[in-house]
Amino acid sequence: MDPVALARLVDESRPTPVSAAFKAQVLAGLPKQGQVEDLDERERRKLAGLEPVLEAAQRGSVYAIKIIDVPHAFVGLHERTAVLITRSALRFLSEDELRGALAHEAAHEYVQDEYKRALAEDRRSRLQDLELVCDILAVMTLRAIGQEARSLPAAIEKLQRFNWFHFGYEVDSDYPNVLLRRSIVLAFEKKISRIAARR
Repeated sequence: MDPVALARLVDESRPTPVSAAFKAQVLAGLPKQGQVEDLDERERRKLAGLEPVLEAAQRGSVYAIKIIDVPHAFVGLHERTAVLITRSALRFLSEDELRGALAHEAAHEYVQDEYKRALAEDRRSRLQDLELVCDILAVMTLRAIGQEARSLPAAIEKLQRFNWFHFGYEVDSDYPNVLLRRSIVLAFEKKISRIAARR
């Protein structure tokens, strides 16, 4: 598909943002314990660097970025409202890698209902497919802000290495192998770049 047409399709299919009332309810339900407020200048600068992804995903006024102090490292989207970033992830991921992770999480809005069904039915292979769909949508977001997509698999690898080193657990079986994710992301980016160059 033509990259411009694909970008238009992604934009036209964008889920309706959650309501202000729902956002307020979700945020009120988050535990206060563990939320980090005392960010240093470098951490604040990294968070400010997420703005281009929020704008490209049209979620600047929708998502609340919350830094949490828990042992494991991750970046996640809670109820289409709160982007949860562990302090460890904020510290060791680069700005590009954080943007890649956020682009992936924002893409989960497109597949949320299907993801919940697959979870309820314990369809592991379908969950893995949906993660790959989110990776591909993230590539589109990253291209829109002029960033290379390799930052996404780099972030995934760093998060996995951190958790393996500190806690010794394998990646959740719901997630595809990081090498597969890297190859798909880079192949897709290369393909749409090639098509765009021919225009």
